[in-house]
Amino acid sequence: MELPFSEVQCRRAWELFRTTGQPLALLLQETRGTTPEIAGYQGYFVPSIHHKQRGGQFKTEAQAAIFIRKDIPHTQVDTSSYCTEIQETVAVRCTINKTRYLLASHYARPTTNYRATPGIDYSWLPNLRQQYPHDKLLFVGDFQR
Repeated sequence: MELPFSEVQCRRAWELFRTTGQPLALLLQETRGTTPEIAGYQGYFVPSIHHKQRGGQFKTEAQAAIFIRKDIPHTQVDTSSYCTEIQETVAVRCTINKTRYLLASHYARPTTNYRATPGIDYSWLPNLRQQYPHDKLLFVGDFQR
């Protein structure tokens, strides 16, 4: 099995983290909003999950997020077609040491009966892979499976 990162790439990433004290990116779930800010990072969200508030009102809050260092060349990938009231996916493409990466953070709302819940769709995994076939991938999330 081929590892997704070479030993040299891992050493370079570790050295960058060790010397700066900052991870290259943070991929988070259950963020409950788009207001968190982290100095030196750009945050990306695609809020779509509705949460019931007191008084019967609903509020849409992001559940998946990616924070990527501002000094790393990057661009957000449009994942809005994969986001529904029960799942969110946010993705960013970045270049590190001349290598292109696709990062994705996913959150699926917990259900008691996965198969009976309409709308949960993990087609974004192969679709993003097909859309960016030469990128190194890092997909993380709370898949509720």
